[in-house]
Amino acid sequence: MMRDGLKIAIRNLREAHLGILYCKAQLAKVLISPAVEAAGTGSLTPHEGLAEAEALLLEFNAAYEESYAGHADQMVSRAYLVDCYRRQGKMEDAAALTERLLEGTRRVFGEGSRWEEYILRNYCP
Repeated sequence: MMRDGLKIAIRNLREAHLGILYCKAQLAKVLISPAVEAAGTGSLTPHEGLAEAEALLLEFNAAYEESYAGHADQMVSRAYLVDCYRRQGKMEDAAALTERLLEGTRRVFGEGSRWEEYILRNYCP
Protein backbone atom coordinates (compact mmCIF):
# COMPACT_ATOMS: atom_id res chain seq x y z
CA MET A 1 0.00 0.00 0.00
CA MET A 2 2.80 2.43 0.89
CA ARG A 3 4.65 1.51 -2.29
CA ASP A 4 1.54 2.23 -4.39
CA GLY A 5 1.05 5.61 -2.75
CA LEU A 6 4.71 6.41 -3.23
CA LYS A 7 4.48 5.67 -6.96
CA ILE A 8 1.54 8.08 -7.28
CA ALA A 9 3.31 10.76 -5.27
CA ILE A 10 6.47 10.46 -7.39
CA ARG A 11 4.37 10.78 -10.52
CA ASN A 12 2.77 13.99 -9.21
CA LEU A 13 5.79 15.52 -7.52
CA ARG A 14 9.50 15.28 -8.19
CA GLU A 15 11.71 12.47 -6.90
CA ALA A 16 13.69 14.83 -4.63
CA HIS A 17 10.58 16.42 -3.03
CA LEU A 18 10.86 16.46 0.78
CA GLY A 19 7.57 14.58 1.10
CA ILE A 20 8.72 11.84 -1.27
CA LEU A 21 12.03 11.48 0.52
CA TYR A 22 10.36 11.29 3.92
CA CYS A 23 7.86 8.72 2.65
CA LYS A 24 10.80 6.58 1.50
CA ALA A 25 12.36 6.85 4.95
CA GLN A 26 9.07 5.77 6.57
CA LEU A 27 8.69 2.85 4.15
CA ALA A 28 12.22 1.81 5.10
CA LYS A 29 11.31 2.03 8.79
CA VAL A 30 8.37 -0.30 8.17
CA LEU A 31 10.66 -2.75 6.34
CA ILE A 32 13.13 -2.64 9.27
CA SER A 33 10.40 -3.30 11.85
CA PRO A 34 10.95 -6.54 13.80
CA ALA A 35 7.28 -7.48 13.28
CA VAL A 36 7.62 -7.14 9.51
CA GLU A 37 10.97 -8.88 9.58
CA ALA A 38 9.51 -11.84 11.48
CA ALA A 39 6.46 -12.14 9.25
CA GLY A 40 8.20 -11.36 5.95
CA THR A 41 7.02 -8.49 3.78
CA GLY A 42 4.64 -9.98 1.29
CA SER A 43 6.80 -11.40 -1.46
CA LEU A 44 10.05 -10.30 0.22
CA THR A 45 12.10 -12.34 2.64
CA PRO A 46 13.27 -10.50 5.78
CA HIS A 47 16.75 -10.23 4.22
CA GLU A 48 15.31 -8.69 1.05
CA GLY A 49 13.21 -6.27 3.13
CA LEU A 50 16.30 -5.08 5.00
CA ALA A 51 18.24 -4.74 1.75
CA GLU A 52 15.41 -2.66 0.26
CA ALA A 53 15.28 -0.52 3.41
CA GLU A 54 19.03 0.06 3.25
CA ALA A 55 18.81 1.10 -0.41
CA LEU A 56 15.94 3.52 0.33
CA LEU A 57 17.79 5.08 3.26
CA LEU A 58 21.05 5.43 1.33
CA GLU A 59 19.10 7.14 -1.47
CA PHE A 60 17.41 9.41 1.07
CA ASN A 61 20.73 10.39 2.67
CA ALA A 62 22.39 11.05 -0.68
CA ALA A 63 19.53 13.33 -1.73
CA TYR A 64 19.67 15.18 1.58
CA GLU A 65 23.45 15.63 1.36
CA GLU A 66 22.93 17.19 -2.05
CA SER A 67 19.97 19.47 -1.33
CA TYR A 68 19.02 19.55 2.36
CA ALA A 69 22.21 18.80 4.34
CA GLY A 70 21.77 19.15 8.08
CA HIS A 71 17.97 18.94 7.98
CA ALA A 72 16.47 17.17 11.02
CA ASP A 73 14.88 14.53 8.76
CA GLN A 74 18.38 13.46 7.79
CA MET A 75 19.12 12.61 11.41
CA VAL A 76 15.94 10.50 11.58
CA SER A 77 16.97 8.65 8.43
CA ARG A 78 20.46 8.06 9.77
CA ALA A 79 18.99 6.58 12.94
CA TYR A 80 16.85 4.22 10.85
CA LEU A 81 19.92 3.25 8.80
CA VAL A 82 21.92 2.50 11.97
CA ASP A 83 19.11 0.15 13.03
CA CYS A 84 19.03 -1.42 9.57
CA TYR A 85 22.79 -2.00 9.58
CA ARG A 86 22.62 -3.62 13.01
CA ARG A 87 19.81 -5.96 11.99
CA GLN A 88 21.96 -7.06 9.04
CA GLY A 89 25.03 -7.59 11.22
CA LYS A 90 26.90 -4.68 9.61
CA MET A 91 28.30 -3.49 12.92
CA GLU A 92 31.22 -1.48 11.52
CA ASP A 93 28.88 0.47 9.24
CA ALA A 94 26.49 1.01 12.15
CA ALA A 95 29.27 2.28 14.44
CA ALA A 96 30.63 4.71 11.85
CA LEU A 97 27.19 6.06 11.04
CA THR A 98 26.30 6.36 14.74
CA GLU A 99 29.20 8.80 15.15
CA ARG A 100 27.94 10.89 12.22
CA LEU A 101 24.41 10.69 13.60
CA LEU A 102 25.50 11.98 17.00
CA GLU A 103 27.59 14.78 15.46
CA GLY A 104 24.71 15.85 13.24
CA THR A 105 22.18 15.65 16.06
CA ARG A 106 24.36 17.83 18.26
CA ARG A 107 24.86 20.31 15.41
CA VAL A 108 21.14 20.54 14.61
CA PHE A 109 19.63 20.35 18.11
CA GLY A 110 22.51 21.26 20.41
CA GLU A 111 24.62 19.27 22.81
CA GLY A 112 22.62 17.68 25.60
CA SER A 113 19.30 18.11 23.76
CA ARG A 114 16.45 15.67 24.28
CA TRP A 115 17.10 14.40 20.74
CA GLU A 116 20.69 13.58 21.60
CA GLU A 117 19.45 11.72 24.67
CA TYR A 118 16.90 9.85 22.52
CA ILE A 119 19.59 8.82 20.02
CA LEU A 120 21.93 7.70 22.79
CA ARG A 121 19.17 5.72 24.50
CA ASN A 122 17.74 4.06 21.38
CA TYR A 123 20.55 3.77 18.85
CA CYS A 124 23.79 3.53 20.84
CA PRO A 125 24.49 0.14 22.41
